[in-house]
Amino acid sequence: MKNRILLLFMLVSVVAMLTSGVRDITSNAAPLGSTGAPGENTCAKSTCHTGSSINSGKALLDISFNNTTYQPNETYNITVSLQQTDIQRFGFQLLALNSDNENTGIFIITDSTRTQTQEGIGVYEGRNYITYKYAGTEPYFSGLGRWTFQWKAPATYQGDVTFYAAAVAANNDATDFGDTVYTKQVSIQAAVTWVKKVTSNQLGINVFPNPTASILHIRYVVSKQSDTQITLTNLLTQKISASVFRADNAGEQNATIDVSQMSGGIYLLTVVSGDKMETQKVMIAK
Repeated sequence: MKNRILLLFMLVSVVAMLTSGVRDITSNAAPLGSTGAPGENTCAKSTCHTGSSINSGKALLDISFNNTTYQPNETYNITVSLQQTDIQRFGFQLLALNSDNENTGIFIITDSTRTQTQEGIGVYEGRNYITYKYAGTEPYFSGLGRWTFQWKAPATYQGDVTFYAAAVAANNDATDFGDTVYTKQVSIQAAVTWVKKVTSNQLGINVFPNPTASILHIRYVVSKQSDTQITLTNLLTQKISASVFRADNAGEQNATIDVSQMSGGIYLLTVVSGDKMETQKVMIAK
């Protein structure tokens, strides 16, 4: 009996030794927050892909956007590709952020066999990603990982938008080692015609989040150097609850108001800059 127990223990130990360090090679998505964008890491870490420094290999990572600028609510084709002749498995994850490092636009799946979207949770809440499926780890052609999808631009002016991508060239040996991670980012600007439209149509105010209980972010555009006043008026009491004075240069502007000490309710946000004025309703949630 003792010999049987000893033999069983030895078999379990051998299996544990043989499988230690082995990960599931049928990976079906990149871990959240793996693009290398601000506040994120990549998969170049233990239990994911290790053995070499980021961008140290010989593969070529590319993000192809079918335009140099974007218009509101327009849809654009994007291709992510990673090329390395001796690689049998590829993976990627991509994220779009505005100049405030906030998620912007919407990813649209055009190849449901090879790609999928991911919704951020926890520290990545509010960020939306596009990544591979297991079938998408297969080379598109020999030595080429390639994924195509679409991105729908936001409805409001967001300034420059940056796409952050990280991709993996994997040796398919079922371990964490010997794989290489690559990163790349591409920025695009809002179309000039859109900027002109926004600046000529008052100030193009965009407030977020709305409703809010803490910090209210205000984005607007001024066409020339101006003195600007931003006020927040309680519609119930008709009293000004906050007032901000600024000296703005021409272009996109960003301001914040701390509303955490204000009473809940509906407020009127007013921005006056030079000879232009625009208002928008804001709800403070308490």
